Amino acid sequence: MKAMCVLPALLIFLTACLPVEEDTLPPPVVEAGRTAEYPTVAVLRGDIQNARTCSVFLVASREAELSFPINDIAITGIYVKEGDFVREGDIIAELDRSSYQGEMEGIDLSSSFLELTFNHIDELHEFDLAQSRLSGAPVDEDSHALMRSAFMTALETNRIRRAHLDYEEGLRVLRAPMDGVVTYAMEYYDGVRTVADQRIATIADRSDQVLVLRGNDAELVNAGDLLEISIGGVLYSGMVTDPNELEISRPDNMSEKYIVIRDDEVAIYQSVATAYIVIDKSENTLIMPSGAVRRAGERVFTYILADGVRAIRDIEVGVESGREIEVLSGLNEGDLVIVG
Repeated sequence: MKAMCVLPALLIFLTACLPVEEDTLPPPVVEAGRTAEYPTVAVLRGDIQNARTCSVFLVASREAELSFPINDIAITGIYVKEGDFVREGDIIAELDRSSYQGEMEGIDLSSSFLELTFNHIDELHEFDLAQSRLSGAPVDEDSHALMRSAFMTALETNRIRRAHLDYEEGLRVLRAPMDGVVTYAMEYYDGVRTVADQRIATIADRSDQVLVLRGNDAELVNAGDLLEISIGGVLYSGMVTDPNELEISRPDNMSEKYIVIRDDEVAIYQSVATAYIVIDKSENTLIMPSGAVRRAGERVFTYILADGVRAIRDIEVGVESGREIEVLSGLNEGDLVIVG
């Protein structure tokens, strides 16, 4: 009985003295080396151009400023506003004419009476001559000549006075000297009076649709160049033209070039448009992103990806459009250049 109790205790003791079995670790994994990833763009063939966007301004090939040459006369009306189209001879503005309209009417009536009387004197003279041939009595030619001379003098006086009033009326009416667009009109209000030579309106002849390019941008173009002109979001063709051909009365200024819109259907009403000037261009050439070009002093180069390996490549570049640049040498079509 005692031996049976000792045996289990001995087994427990021996088990505690044995080494503890540890967890088995997984075998190590050996990974292959990874190839670095680069963002790339392929070199392609195409057309490229370097263009500049410039503002151009509407000008007139002819322009006329209208004003009254007399002072302190009431203006009775200004009949146009800026942007109106007028025809040659249209009345633009008028001055008060009441001070001499009655005189004009009196002269016209007097002249009509004098002409009738003058004709009657000649008829009486013909009658006297006929009576003289029948009776043999002499005709008083001196009296007839004096009377005729007096009426001729009165008629000439009226003619001169009427011509003066017509001239006066011409000074008090402004008419458009040509077909054109009103580019300025003075504001009219009751009681406004004239100041001699004060501008009342400006008429511009825009039949040629002329735009002017100013400043440094003008140095980029020459007479005969064709430009794209954007007016209200629509593209038109314009030609740089010698101002002498347009009869523009402006001083010779190399900082201004004039562009004539070639499309007869366009009518320009806004004062500013946009011109696209092509400074340089190349066709059917190799093109790459300009952001992939690197420079170090005079050296120009780029990085390419060949067989998964980055390599440096010296290049020669040409026309640049902003985002793209022409490749003259150093790369082939399809080469992958590294960007970023």
